[in-house]
Amino acid sequence: MKIIAADDEALALQSLEKAIRAAKPEEEVVSFQEPEEVLEYAKGHPVDVAFLDVEMGTMTGIEVAKQLKVWYPKVNIVFVTGYDKYMAQAIELRMSGYVTKPATKEKILIELEDLKHPVTPPEKIRKF
Repeated sequence: MKIIAADDEALALQSLEKAIRAAKPEEEVVSFQEPEEVLEYAKGHPVDVAFLDVEMGTMTGIEVAKQLKVWYPKVNIVFVTGYDKYMAQAIELRMSGYVTKPATKEKILIELEDLKHPVTPPEKIRKF
């Protein structure tokens, strides 16, 4: 599973990344502080799950999610925020989940265990 974590606040991003790694230590996690960096990375790297802060300065997590959904319609978007005012917009995007800050291992596990688009590991090639 390829996971993106994005938050413009360094401490919040560290906390989010730590919670994701604690919940799923075997998964690939890439973190970003700038929304533009998320989009630049995602252009060439398919993403299964994106944990996005809703307010990220130059762009909102909602805007980032919209673009990710264009490139990867089955991407699971989980918004991470301290604000409830974006819930309606998030629901319109058919998000997979909504985590209130602070992110914890338990909150992350709940969201990853109930993804809208379950991520299945690629089948191993059998040698004959």
